[in-house]
Amino acid sequence: TPPCARAFTSLRSHGTIWKIWNSKAKRCDVLTRSFCCFQGISPAAERRLWSSGCLSWKSLPLAACPFSTTRLHQLKKQITEAEAAIKGKVADYFLSRLPPGFRLRLWPEFAEGIAFLDIETTGLRQNAQITIIGILQGDNLKQFVVGKNLHRFLECWKQIQILVTFNGERFDIPLIKQAFQLQVTPPHIDLMSEARWYGYSGGLKMIEKTIGFRRPAGKVLSGSDAVSFWKRFETEQDENLLQDLLYTTNRMFEP
Repeated sequence: TPPCARAFTSLRSHGTIWKIWNSKAKRCDVLTRSFCCFQGISPAAERRLWSSGCLSWKSLPLAACPFSTTRLHQLKKQITEAEAAIKGKVADYFLSRLPPGFRLRLWPEFAEGIAFLDIETTGLRQNAQITIIGILQGDNLKQFVVGKNLHRFLECWKQIQILVTFNGERFDIPLIKQAFQLQVTPPHIDLMSEARWYGYSGGLKMIEKTIGFRRPAGKVLSGSDAVSFWKRFETEQDENLLQDLLYTTNRMFEP
């Protein structure tokens, strides 16, 4: 996401949208009720399994499965493998198998290791430089600022089990990899791709409006506002400007 309000304005927006989805799921074990993560099982085939009474991996041996014996055997073998992946917290096992629109099902199995990320930059293009990185894990928000503590971002990078962004696949992650010369990134869910599958178009602001999410009252920085704020800080070296920028973005992180 380019600076503040382009595609994923705030980490609390990440977290709040995720919590809205989670509240609807009632924190049930969604992942072990999923079958479209298995080879040869489409979302339509998954629905047929549910209709037959097979509502979870554990109920499969007891259900009147609509599949052939051979296919059923292959499915049971994959379930054994998937159970091991859950136990070992191997998130990318599922992210590489679940189709777009279904990847949020990793909640709540991997909830503790999820981190929402957003960056601020000197511009909106791919050659922009990172100025601020924000990471939200649970209720813990960390902000890393260039020239201050940006290097400490690396301390939590490898601790992330699942990285969640909005448009991060095209913007945030390439810039982070370039800035720190990184080759490997944590397993990643781009909420823009998930939203597109459900028919939501436009940037974050439009999607927020569609799903009924309201930001906290007060000033909201646009992408150009964040860039201008940073340029003023660089020119004037006024710490109050930086604190205003961090405070304003942090206010938007409030649920």
